[in-house]
Amino acid sequence: MNTPKFVTLTAATVIGVLTMSGCSAGDHAAPASSSASSPTTSTSQAPLPSKPLPTGTTRANPRGMKDGLEHVNRADAAATATAFLTALNAQDTAMDTTPWNAADRAAQLATSSYAAQLRQQVIAAPGAAWNAMSAAKGYTTVAVKQIPADDPPPSSPTEKYLTFQVVVTTHGAKAEPLKSSTFVHLQRATSSAPWQVASSMASYE
Repeated sequence: MNTPKFVTLTAATVIGVLTMSGCSAGDHAAPASSSASSPTTSTSQAPLPSKPLPTGTTRANPRGMKDGLEHVNRADAAATATAFLTALNAQDTAMDTTPWNAADRAAQLATSSYAAQLRQQVIAAPGAAWNAMSAAKGYTTVAVKQIPADDPPPSSPTEKYLTFQVVVTTHGAKAEPLKSSTFVHLQRATSSAPWQVASSMASYE
């Protein structure tokens, strides 16, 4: 049995895997070999050059999100993580000018250090899957469900470790649904402060 490979979720990772979901069945590759994957997925290749996404270029409320991030119950760690994963994977080519806009939305729910990673835009073409979805003015929807974790680290009033099943479906362009098990680490400064996502890692099916 193969051991699942977890990759750290950044904008580049999500976009790289979404691009693979738009390929024909014979073209699929493991996330670790994708040229758009996070540097943590492979030690044999250098990270692609990147730059911060310009501020003010991301619009709120894509079609794939039912509620805006301003309505998230930040006192609830699971609700915060669910909203984060939804925002990270909800792309809407009718309003987004780049695949990185989704990560920029999700960064609102992240710690400052993780938000900075999410807002790093790789200097490269977005790929065939994004181009096909953009031509059709398509978008993605995201189903997120919390699932039991195997031997998770201990949680505390200021730290949580949660696991979710995430399914991303593309509308307007032909692509297979993208499924993953995603581990989310959340932190907050005090027991009454809002939760923030400190990191997330996914194992793709």
